[in-house]
Amino acid sequence: MSRSDDGTTDAHTTAGETSVDLSRPDERIAHERARYLETTTSLRAKEADAVAWSELGYSSSGIAKQIDSGESTVSTYLERAIAAYGPEAAHARASTDLATDDDLTPVTEGDVLEWPAHYREVWRDAVDRHPDRAADVATSEVGR
Repeated sequence: MSRSDDGTTDAHTTAGETSVDLSRPDERIAHERARYLETTTSLRAKEADAVAWSELGYSSSGIAKQIDSGESTVSTYLERAIAAYGPEAAHARASTDLATDDDLTPVTEGDVLEWPAHYREVWRDAVDRHPDRAADVATSEVGR
């Protein structure tokens, strides 16, 4: 944590969140991305945090350390995101694709039909575990 000229630190904390060291590039990017996802999607704060760290290429155990949660809890957060937004919601992105304002969109029938079989399987498993988070298209037989 560094101090600015006015004596404040670069750490940032919001309700229910651990301190974020905004001087570390990964933390700054993950924090900005998570806050964007939280305001533009149905993801809760911790779920948005997990997705943001996942996009940076962190494993579930690495994400757990970053957001002060258990690894199985992180897996649940990522599954919920996958149920609503598809498998790409929890994939690492190339550094050139790490725009903090890149939108996640709910899964559509067209998405499901275009996905390779393993994407459909991952999505369907997440939908089966978290039907309350699933996109409307999941209620049909699409992807089965």
